[in-house]
Formats: sequence, structure tokens, C-alpha cells
Amino acid sequence: MKHLSTIFASIYLIISLLLVLVAYIGSLFSASFIVGFWQVFLWVNIISFAVFCILSLLYTKVIFKNKLVVLGKVSFGVGLIILLALNLFVFLPITSERTVKNIPSDTSFWKTEITYSDMQEENKTVKTEIAYKMYKADPNVQKKPNPIVMLHGGPGAFVVGLGVSNDFYKQFTKLGYDVYLYDQTGTGLSARLDDTRDYNYKFLTAELEKIRNLINAEKMVIIGESWGGGLGSNYNAYYPEKVEKIIFLNPVAIDTPRIGVADFDMSKTNAPDNLGGKLGNEILFRPRAAVSFVWSQNNESRDAAKALYPDNEADYVADKQFLLQAPNAVCKGEKLSDEISKLKGSGAWSQISTNSSLAARNDDPISLLKKTNTPALYVSTECDFIPEKIDAQYQDAYKNLRFEYIKGAGHIPYFQKFEETTDVVTSFIK
Repeated sequence: MKHLSTIFASIYLIISLLLVLVAYIGSLFSASFIVGFWQVFLWVNIISFAVFCILSLLYTKVIFKNKLVVLGKVSFGVGLIILLALNLFVFLPITSERTVKNIPSDTSFWKTEITYSDMQEENKTVKTEIAYKMYKADPNVQKKPNPIVMLHGGPGAFVVGLGVSNDFYKQFTKLGYDVYLYDQTGTGLSARLDDTRDYNYKFLTAELEKIRNLINAEKMVIIGESWGGGLGSNYNAYYPEKVEKIIFLNPVAIDTPRIGVADFDMSKTNAPDNLGGKLGNEILFRPRAAVSFVWSQNNESRDAAKALYPDNEADYVADKQFLLQAPNAVCKGEKLSDEISKLKGSGAWSQISTNSSLAARNDDPISLLKKTNTPALYVSTECDFIPEKIDAQYQDAYKNLRFEYIKGAGHIPYFQKFEETTDVVTSFIK
């Protein structure tokens, strides 16, 4: 009989500890109304410890009436150890430093304010600091009247610290262009914002217009890579008179809701096997990352999500995800440069929130683009993962569109085909 009681007590102990785990996870996910890292920590531990104490009291005083006090004490100790382990797993900081430390010597910053109409159609003014590089036109050739402005991909990627990209764009100074590269707010060396709701396509469009004013350009020649193409087309829709020409290098959709589900084909890229699973593991095994991502889908809990998962930690994980995805920018069997494997500067909250805003947009940029006559170049490549229906969206939007195709190149064409990509772009802008 005593043996059976011990077995029953052990089963009860296991069930109790599982219930404590459920209470811990449940209280963590339910804390979206709390803004503050340590406040969430206290909430989770108070609830979990209270559940644990109730179960322990029930265990020793009610079920076994003090007959198994020793086992009860053991269970209490085990429970405390489990709570401690959970706290270390969930709340121990991933990193305490910003991922980007070294600022290239040729980097400058615009400290400015951007006024825009947010996703709720309210006017907001946001202070930011934008990192950029400017390459002056070659003084030995006739200067072009309008500069080139490069828009990097992502959302959440960067360009100022990316040497291979800097080299590609710098060469257009030989054609007489001033060339500007900048990290969109929330990425790279640019400022991070306190309110993640300000990371949206409307803000980034207003940011580009602000930059045009800062560089005193009447018009711009825009080159957009991947997400940069989506941003460039959106800017072109709302500021058509400010774009001289626009170039798209394997761009994302112009209008995400109207494109539907875009199934990316990684079969020709050098992306690792089970890329989706590996990306998911970076979040799954970082509970605060998973919780904050869930919270971030609700506009009302964005502040809580950012407090639970601050920029330095979120960007650290985003860098790891970036490095996992980077091989999909080249063809199967090709390798990225060592430089790319060491890069840091991803903007996690810029990525999360901007993508959310794109999915929720209800305007119609394609109809606006159909009214423009902007000369546009669309560059696609053999090993890119962008589906054909995105190509079709650009064909529908731009009546003055030229297509070019580069064999043996991936998502970022000049990573593998530097000279060929240079020739294609040069023939369009010279």
C-alpha cells in the first residue's frame, strides 16, 4: 500500500510540475498588457510560484495528510529548480550590446525629422538618424543632373556596411552620377525607433522623400534591390514627378495583398536544406522572441513586444537568420564572399513591422503607377526565387518597362555577375 502511495505521489508530482510549466507559459503569453521587461518577469514568476505553492500545499496537506512530507519537500525543491531553469532559459539576455559597432570612415549621418501619415491616417513626426554613404561624380566626366539613390532589400537588411554593394554602386560615378546609399531607419547603422508602429511602408516612403530634399535633388534615379524595388515602386506611385528613372533588381511585389501568397522557389539557389525549419528554430528556441512575435501581430501590444524583446537582442537573432538566408542570393553550388558571412546590422523590428504594414495596406499603388510614364528597367535572373506572378505585377503597373535577363546569377545579380549586371544597368542610365 505504501508502495502504491509513493507511485501515486510521484505521478502527482510529475503532473504538478507540468501544470507549473503550463502556468509559466500561459502567464508569459498572457502578459501582452504589461509594458516592461522586469514587470513581465515578475508577473510570470508570481503566477507560476502561486500555482506551484497551491499544488505543493494540496500535495502534502490534503492528499497525503503529511504522510509523505519528505517527498513533498523534495518536490518543492525540484519545483524551484525548474522555475530557476525556466527563468534562465526565457529571461537571460541573449546579448547586451548593439550588434553593429564599427562605423566605416566614409559613413555620414542625417539627423532629421520625418513627418508622415501613419497606418491610422494620423500625422506623426518622427526623429531619426540615417546612416549613408555618398560617392561624388567623377570630375573628369560631365555631371548628370540627378543622383542615383540605392534602396536596399529586406525589409530589415542594410547596405552601408556591405562592401561588395558599395563597390557595385560606386562605379556609376564614372558616368557622372552622384551616388547615395543609405540604411533605412531601423536597419544597419541607422537609428532604431522606440515605437515599432513607425516601421511601415508609409514612413519609409516619406523617409525617401525627405532624403531627396536633404540632397537637394529635383529628381532621382532609383535602383531598388528586392524589397528596395517594392519601396521604390511605392515612392514612384506617390511621387512620380520626382523619379527620372527606376531600376528593379529582382523586386518583391508592388502590392502585397493583391499578389496573394507568393511561393518562393529556392530550388536553383544555394539555400540550405530545410531553410524554413532552421529559421523557425532561431525563434522557437528563444521564447521571448516567439512571444513578442505573437504580440507584434496586434497593434495594441506592440509596445509590450518591443519591451520584452529589445532591439539589441532582436537584431542579434535577425543577423543569425540573415546569415542562414544569405545563400539564397546566389545559384546552387556558388559561395558567398567571406565578407557577407561576417556582416551584422539586421533590423528585426523594421522587418517585422514593415511586413505587417505591407500585408495590411488598402491603397492601390498599381493604379497610380499606370498613370505615370516613368522609364523602368526590370532585371530578373536565372537563379532567383521570386515567382513569375510578381514579374507580371510590374508589367501591369509600368507601361514603359524594359526587361533584362541575366543567366547564372541569383537574387542579388552582381554577387555573381558583376560585369554583366553593370552593363545592363549602365545601358539604361547612361
